[in-house]
Amino acid sequence: QQFWMNTDEAETIPVIFTTKNVDHALHVADTVFALPTTLNRKGLSQVINHLLGLEDSEKSINWDCAIDGECLRTSLKKYLIRKRLSGESKLLIEYFEFPEEPQQDKSMSHPDWVSSLDASNTILVSGCYDGLMRVWNFNSDCLATGSGHDSAIRSVRILKKCSNDDITIFASASKDRTARVWKFDHSDQSVESVFECVGHSAPLESLASNPHQSRFLTGSWDKQIRMWEGNISDVRSDDDSSSKMQIDEDTPSSESQNPPKRHKLSHQQSEAENDIDSSERFRSSGSMQRESLTTLSGHQQCVSAICWPSSHAVYSGSWDHTIRHWDLNKGTSVTSWQTGQVVNSLDFSLEHNLAVSAHADHTLRLWDFRLKSGSYDPVEHLPTMQLKVKQWCTSAVWAPADSHPHLFASSDHSGNVKVWDIRSRVPLHTLKGHEDKALCLGWFDAEQQSSSSRLFSGGADSEILNHR
Repeated sequence: QQFWMNTDEAETIPVIFTTKNVDHALHVADTVFALPTTLNRKGLSQVINHLLGLEDSEKSINWDCAIDGECLRTSLKKYLIRKRLSGESKLLIEYFEFPEEPQQDKSMSHPDWVSSLDASNTILVSGCYDGLMRVWNFNSDCLATGSGHDSAIRSVRILKKCSNDDITIFASASKDRTARVWKFDHSDQSVESVFECVGHSAPLESLASNPHQSRFLTGSWDKQIRMWEGNISDVRSDDDSSSKMQIDEDTPSSESQNPPKRHKLSHQQSEAENDIDSSERFRSSGSMQRESLTTLSGHQQCVSAICWPSSHAVYSGSWDHTIRHWDLNKGTSVTSWQTGQVVNSLDFSLEHNLAVSAHADHTLRLWDFRLKSGSYDPVEHLPTMQLKVKQWCTSAVWAPADSHPHLFASSDHSGNVKVWDIRSRVPLHTLKGHEDKALCLGWFDAEQQSSSSRLFSGGADSEILNHR
């Protein structure tokens, strides 16, 4: 007799199991079961395997369970007490496979801090504090290295609209006050800087692209967001003025926009390197220069994060403790939300219409920008959700919706990467491996039409860790 079937002395609760699994062989009969309230997720997983006839086979599955959209992370009894439900309440428990912990593969070594990364279906690009761009395959082999920036790279993004099977176009934002657009040729595995984007008067901190747009956005310590054209098909020689776009008249002067100094200097790099005289800013660097299409103004401090989830909607986070929603058609800020802390990272899920932000106060926040308050708790159905970690949160990214629709990951100064389910306040997994601060994340589908995915993290230990 199974332990869970001995209910003579145990308090029980009526339970019905349901699942959305496409395999009907994994569907439990639509029957009410009286189960002990002492059972937790693992106990319920054993019950489900028993009912499916899998408890004694190698096909036993590790199941997760959710009640009313919340993953169960306590006993049923504690859940009933917290929800103020009686023992006569009938619980509908949805079960689904518990996500396996990603396993670390070969790492990718750099000579300095890894600040940002992005990937297509076949390659990964990384930005480093040595100012170089690197292109990798998913076997952790470095395919090409590109030079052009004079200071640390802070953000990189692949421009999917501009790319095809033969070439990949990507953009980088640097502390040298410029962005660059790069071309990687898959045939000869070469990378080159196609043009330099000039106009910001202070170091760049963030960059965003939209898969359906050839343009991209950059955020800077000059408090502004600028839009650039990333299409390289119209690139001409430097002396052809028609290839340059007109810069906005409200470009700020470099004298009035100086980036704040970091309290702690690292790896022999000083912020003084970034205080480039404006007369030096537009020097020739071996590639054509391009100027911005438009400028968005409104933030009061550094624009530290940008995401561009839909054609005309852009969200940005700042050191001024706000997140702003921008209308690109009007070029104005539509709404702003107070975060109470510096925003280090911002990512948006079209699947759930939720954004996740990472903050300096050791907190992750979930946002539903359709609500007046912005923030939202999908577990308690309340207007705010904050997830606490033990260190400064550096990054938060959503998992690919096709393979992991409810998951996101976060990184922090402890060097750990945590995997979360939005239906729980407790992380699913904590991935250790970095020997210093974890600084950036990327979670991507490894191949087209494949459910496999890769979770990459870059850190101050100069490594990219590759989890599959």
